[in-house]
Amino acid sequence: MTTKTFKNIVDLVLKSESFSKKGSRYYVISEDVICVVGLQKSNYSNFYYFNIGYFIRQLDPLIKMPKEIEGHIRGRMVFKDLDYIDLDKLQENDVRRVEEGIRENVLRFIKEYLSIDGIKKCLMIIW
Repeated sequence: MTTKTFKNIVDLVLKSESFSKKGSRYYVISEDVICVVGLQKSNYSNFYYFNIGYFIRQLDPLIKMPKEIEGHIRGRMVFKDLDYIDLDKLQENDVRRVEEGIRENVLRFIKEYLSIDGIKKCLMIIW
């Protein structure tokens, strides 16, 4: 799969899941939490990582459009036990599979944690 096709899929899926885009990052903002998703290209292969940063708004009420690497809590999306997507192993007709994987991860790693109770739940899983 080409990088252009992949990035178009990411853009389409995240925007359809209520994310806004600024620069190369995607944001979903709730009353309690700002969640940022940033794509990271591997320097060594055709892998892409989905880095996630969660910001608790009460801790920094003036924050508007932060970078995921600055998050109070940080992580990565996981796809079938891997924390990356290998574009060299995807064909152009794998669009639906990539869309479904991203959507599943948005529900699993993001939508559930957009509140203080969700963040507490996230921390309980980590610890």
